[in-house]
Amino acid sequence: MRGRYGEGSIFPRGGKPDENGKLKTGSWWICYSRNGVMHRESAQTLVKAEARALLKRRSAEIVTGVFIPPKDQRITVDDIYQLLLDDYKSKHRASLEGTQQRWEWQNPKCPEKPPTIGRLKKFFGGLRATQVTTDLLNKYVIQCQSAGLSDATINRDLAALKKAFNLAYRSTPRRIQEVSVFPHLKESTPRKGFVEEPQYRELCKHAAGQLWLRSMIAVAYTFGFRRSELLNMRCEQINLLDGTIRLWRGTTKSGEPRHVTLTVETKTLIAACVTGKQPSDYVFTRKDGQRIRDFREAWATLTKVAGVPDLLFHDLRRSAVRNLVRAGVPEQVAMSISGHKSRSVFDRYDITTDRDRAEAARKLEQYAQQISATSEQEDLKDMHKTYTIGHTSKSEEQLSN
Repeated sequence: MRGRYGEGSIFPRGGKPDENGKLKTGSWWICYSRNGVMHRESAQTLVKAEARALLKRRSAEIVTGVFIPPKDQRITVDDIYQLLLDDYKSKHRASLEGTQQRWEWQNPKCPEKPPTIGRLKKFFGGLRATQVTTDLLNKYVIQCQSAGLSDATINRDLAALKKAFNLAYRSTPRRIQEVSVFPHLKESTPRKGFVEEPQYRELCKHAAGQLWLRSMIAVAYTFGFRRSELLNMRCEQINLLDGTIRLWRGTTKSGEPRHVTLTVETKTLIAACVTGKQPSDYVFTRKDGQRIRDFREAWATLTKVAGVPDLLFHDLRRSAVRNLVRAGVPEQVAMSISGHKSRSVFDRYDITTDRDRAEAARKLEQYAQQISATSEQEDLKDMHKTYTIGHTSKSEEQLSN
């Protein structure tokens, strides 16, 4: 059933249409040409009008330059997610390791073993991109919630997958026709844990036997460095002569470089960590020189002994932001030290405590007392002026009489 020249044609397969153009079995197919190459594609419908609408849509895609050949529409979620990983590798993103683990994780200690399949690959692996619909994404959400995962964790999974689909959609030529609507779950309120100075000193006292842990606590509490920034820090990033630490582009979450000037405490601890090491060695290592990759067990033991079992390592970063603001450091400088690009997130980390509110009340009371004292002085001046003027006028009147 050929139309006008250049418009393509439609034809049935597996059955004969009735007088209304509807098939009982089989499917309608469309045929069209692009750059002299003939393409045939199943419309996956029994209705002729729907097949004709698909043919018009393909013709419009060819004209607008967003056409994807049918054979290229077989791209899988595996291929799309690889685009995201390649993009992160080329940009040296610090979040590459976490993004890789969401799909699959290779144990660096046992590279000969097959990688561990992650949540995303277990659910979406092998599927075509066209099969990833909003309904399927909602099923993934329900499955993760049934497994006890938090809404925040599920949102991070979906965010990584959505970014992969957006990369495929924006690539030239396009790898997929469209991006499905991804659900977004409402997360719980941000955590507001922080460390007071006495608690920090208690942590330092019990971590004194482990130099790497004691040093990481000090740097995180002073400058607000993230866990990944500390674990990936190498000796060549330390300049003890200038007393500075430089975080390279790609080693930070934001992708932007940062550098800070060490305090006396942090400089002493960092100097002990890098002594005898090569520039390419990691700063924080165990006594046998092994790189620190995971210290959850050591942290849990330390916080329990220090009397703060619910404390998270990330709470040190939140405390550093608050301490910088309390110390009077300008907010723009504090954000450059902690690595916050968004003011809204920085404000969320700058936690207000009961002590802060009590201090604010004390300052208000002092201010009120100053205003009151100033008002009393002004009143006394006015009274003195009035008394002096009145007394002088009365004396002059007496003299005139």
